[in-house]
Amino acid sequence: MIYRPTEPRTMWDTWLFEWKDQYHLFFLETLKTHNDHIGHAVSEDLVHWEPRPSILTKGTEGKWNHKRTATGMVVHHNEKFYMFAGGYDPEVPTGDSQVVGIYISSDLDNWEPYRDNPVMYPQPPYLVDPAKGFFDIVDWRDPYITWREEDHYFHAFLCARMAGWNHTDMGSTVAHLRSNDLIHWESLPPVAIVKQYPNTEVPEIFEMQGRYYLTFSTNSLTGLRINTPTKEDIRGTLYMVSDSFNGPYILPENPLLIGSGHKNLGAYVARSIGYPGGRLLYHHVGDSSITRPVWGSPKMIRAKEDGSLWLEYLSVLEKLETKVLANSMTDIPSSIVNDMGRWKKNGSRLTGTNETSGSSYKITDNIRDLHFQCRISAESACCAGIILRVSEQDQGVAIILDFEMRKLQIGSAEIPAIYNSALGLFGWNCNIHDSYNFPLNKGVNYHLRCFARAEFFEVYLDNAWIFTACLPDSPLSGNIEFYIERGEAEFSDLRLAEIEKLI
Repeated sequence: MIYRPTEPRTMWDTWLFEWKDQYHLFFLETLKTHNDHIGHAVSEDLVHWEPRPSILTKGTEGKWNHKRTATGMVVHHNEKFYMFAGGYDPEVPTGDSQVVGIYISSDLDNWEPYRDNPVMYPQPPYLVDPAKGFFDIVDWRDPYITWREEDHYFHAFLCARMAGWNHTDMGSTVAHLRSNDLIHWESLPPVAIVKQYPNTEVPEIFEMQGRYYLTFSTNSLTGLRINTPTKEDIRGTLYMVSDSFNGPYILPENPLLIGSGHKNLGAYVARSIGYPGGRLLYHHVGDSSITRPVWGSPKMIRAKEDGSLWLEYLSVLEKLETKVLANSMTDIPSSIVNDMGRWKKNGSRLTGTNETSGSSYKITDNIRDLHFQCRISAESACCAGIILRVSEQDQGVAIILDFEMRKLQIGSAEIPAIYNSALGLFGWNCNIHDSYNFPLNKGVNYHLRCFARAEFFEVYLDNAWIFTACLPDSPLSGNIEFYIERGEAEFSDLRLAEIEKLI
């Protein structure tokens, strides 16, 4: 929800490269045929982006790049920039055998394909023959390349599959190769095999606080459900942990780093880059119903003492703000409550009570793109939260802390017009888009933060990431209301700001 290329350009998987105090964002782009270009934009602050000319990656028939381009990465070596990108082996007559080639540049703007592409072919012990798989595809894509001073080699990690995979073993693996010149690559044993997942897209390895982390993206599919302690039926980026660069890498109790539940495709293909104070995670945001995906909000990767990872809010996002609308509860007018609730404002605090059903309290008139913060404490309420962009048709977006079920929820909200208007007395009907299991406790003061920009929403609790969601059918502007269900809750420390409109 930070950057979206102007039409007709599109965005999918992204890779970030820092050079001379600038961030270069590259991404899969479609102009005429699927992923026939690589897009390019430049930023100094990760928030405001300047587009650069697209890079044509569509080759002629019979060449390795005559089909669509797959995800890549940029490496600097010998005063040149090497951009790795995926293609397909033209020598394989039936099925798709993925390969990797290189584009070379001296300025990050003008790129030429290497004369002897491709440079990475599938090699044993990995699947190399499409005829020997359940599908006629050889996975060999999404290279991540890193230099190891310890052995003076470049190491590459790719989404691949072991030979002989079948109905008892998906064979999903992270292939490992090494090279001393970025051109000639030697196959090594895999660093991880994850039999239970359909693939290991866009793998990456980084070190943090004495541990090594392997990340990759994957999906719950029609007959394959991936459940984690925080979300069910996930699609997103997972991680594994090791004490050694070469593995073995082990899945933690909760391997989800970022992603969505309920089989929604929100944040996907998360990657990372070094950043002052730690390591930065970035990703794109899209869904099957989104025709124009975006580059998502970057976040800091943090590690707990036990090695588990979490994502922290990055304050640089506040550069999006254009106008502060409220700095306290005292900045909002008194509101008329049209339901059975009782609300009382006491200085910087607002308390709502409804022992039998739901109740809401309007705090703003029409607003579109926003950065919202407040503290919420449930004294006895089963649920408390906010309804964003409430339209004249009584529709909006709900962000709910459910203290009864001990989870957070986001989704569309409505007072159904088909029913008697008196149902408005009993609160909103919330249709859940995504949920996050969390040990919420009554009497605890939680800090809720939300960004809403175009059809994209992002939610943090106590500055820890919770949701990144696409809700294309939600209103693009409207009022904001506090919300409670069956009990009493208190709202305080309100801060509300308008942010720049997404192109």
